[in-house]
Amino acid sequence: MIGGGYDVHRLDRDECRKMANRDYESQRQRLDTLAHIAPDIAEKARAAIDAKEAENMALIDKAFEDEEARKEAFGLAEVQRRWEATNDAEHEAATALCSYQCKTIEEARIRAEYILQTPLILDEGEGEYLQALLRSFIPAGAGDRVEA
Repeated sequence: MIGGGYDVHRLDRDECRKMANRDYESQRQRLDTLAHIAPDIAEKARAAIDAKEAENMALIDKAFEDEEARKEAFGLAEVQRRWEATNDAEHEAATALCSYQCKTIEEARIRAEYILQTPLILDEGEGEYLQALLRSFIPAGAGDRVEA
């Protein structure tokens, strides 16, 4: 690869392909000066870069396919799918809890107490739970006027 490699454990396929493409594009741009001096050499270099980029994109794809096959064979892929499903369900439950319109002050107190003890809602919500919580205090229909 041009300028090094990419970590398939930390980046996804699209990120690796974008990084490689950026690196190759940078090399192509460096040929602009050469093209003014020796256009034939610049064109050959550009063709070599294009060929190497295609080869490296195929290597990236193969590395990810091999990694996915290894994860499937080892059972890690199934565990990851189950974790993602559990994570999705947990987020849906947290959103439902925050969206619930409490009928009494006691329900609101219980909900607030629970939220304060739930790191998912406090630390990972990135505003979505706060919006759901705040909207739960707005009467039905009135929330249509409130913009996020």
